[in-house]
Amino acid sequence: AVVLIILSAVGHLQMVGLPAIPGLSNIWFHFALATVALLVPGRPLLVDGWRGLTHNAPNMNTLVGLGVTAAYLASCAALFFPDLGWDCFFEEPVMLLGFVLLGRSLEKRARNRAAASLKSLVGLQPKTVHFVTNPDNLQHLDGNAILDLPANQVRVGEFLQVRSGEKIPVDGEIVAG
Repeated sequence: AVVLIILSAVGHLQMVGLPAIPGLSNIWFHFALATVALLVPGRPLLVDGWRGLTHNAPNMNTLVGLGVTAAYLASCAALFFPDLGWDCFFEEPVMLLGFVLLGRSLEKRARNRAAASLKSLVGLQPKTVHFVTNPDNLQHLDGNAILDLPANQVRVGEFLQVRSGEKIPVDGEIVAG
């Protein structure tokens, strides 16, 4: 995505008063860049957008695909039929595709970080709990009234003991202590 954006932008440096870079300012270079961008990194996006359109369930890829394809085809018509007097703007489909792909990669990275954080948070949860077998006498628990069980066996309404310094294994309500 970044390479597409840089190549497309560098080809237009002469528009801001800088010297043109040979080859990168050529309209045929921009045509080739746009064609490659649509056929290689943009292909999955375009295919998904087309599927959404044909299944009467358009999605974001349909919208981006329509915009990119319309800009590309209009630029191709201007390039191959110069008598029309249209301007070529092959950089628009490349830039749009580049920004969409860049956004998706950033979103994927953020999602992976969030998933990793959630896994590490779940890893902090204690594996065992101290199950209270006789909740009628919570003030004076002895060793016989406590049973160590796996945390995934705890059910709603059961009583647990959390000792000083231990992590709280499940959501609950403090009833004593």
